[in-house]
Amino acid sequence: MRYLLLLFITLPMICHATVYKRVLPNGQVVYTDKPGPQSAEVKLKPLSATMSSPQPSLTTQSSASGRNQTPPPPPKVYQLTLLSPTNDVTIRNNEGLLKVSGRLQPASPGVFELLLNGAIVDTQNQPHFTLTDTPRGSHRLQIQFKDKSGKLIASSPITTVHMHRASVLNR
Repeated sequence: MRYLLLLFITLPMICHATVYKRVLPNGQVVYTDKPGPQSAEVKLKPLSATMSSPQPSLTTQSSASGRNQTPPPPPKVYQLTLLSPTNDVTIRNNEGLLKVSGRLQPASPGVFELLLNGAIVDTQNQPHFTLTDTPRGSHRLQIQFKDKSGKLIASSPITTVHMHRASVLNR
């Protein structure tokens, strides 16, 4: 790091040095910073020590009427959260009753789909679902939100639940 700093400090001094050009008897051209016999001073263009990269313009474009147009608003970021059941919870219900609840922020019109093990099992206008006769075992739950045109806007993280039901064989 020190050497890099030293290089940037000495770079302007090096750039302002005088350069001499000399042609040797065999035709070889030699450039040096020391004057010698049969050498001529070379006039160099000044170097710029700064580099600039093109920056996007933040100015607004003017319309034909002379008013400034405002830039388009940034797209909304939706967050869909699965509130209940929580991840890795065990549900004990002999009827297989499973209540799923979620929340979308910010609220928007559209449709919510409940996915059980990757397959859509219910569709509602609100992120609240009630499933009956859910089979025994572990299941992956997820809620997806789609806008009016059917475009997927947000998805909740996948939550794993374990459904425990009494066996029909134990009677």
